Amino acid sequence: MLSRPGKGDRVSGLWIGNKTPSVVVIDPAGAEAARRNAGDSALLLSVFQTGDSVAARDRSAPHFLTFNRSDDSNRVQDILTALAFLKQEGAPDLRVVGTGKAAVWAFFAAAVAPIRVLADSPGAAFTGSDQDFIDQLFVSGIQRAGGLKAAEICARLP
Repeated sequence: MLSRPGKGDRVSGLWIGNKTPSVVVIDPAGAEAARRNAGDSALLLSVFQTGDSVAARDRSAPHFLTFNRSDDSNRVQDILTALAFLKQEGAPDLRVVGTGKAAVWAFFAAAVAPIRVLADSPGAAFTGSDQDFIDQLFVSGIQRAGGLKAAEICARLP
């Protein structure tokens, strides 16, 4: 279980291997499902509302997203928390791998990480259209902040 001091978040996952992994693997179905895409050493995450991290979340309040982060925002934050932990543990050349819909979460986490992280592009199924963001990475205001083009630029920065 990973967390950030003073933030109260918790990220569950599985640590595979005996050394500090440099790879974080995310699957929309959780850490156990991510195992099939992991090598000998990896941190497999069950990010927010995936795998064994699914819990009831009452979204019925009017204007829910005015005061709460979207599920996808929380997922990207969970990935960032794991990357920060591995960097703190001395992991070199960090890489994040996402499968299916998680590829988009992984790519955007790598793009905004305060450290250099490699990630594959989200693939042809995600073109950065408004509908793609509604269906695959719902984060309020993300298009106004530059959307996919901004993330691609940030992902290439040294």
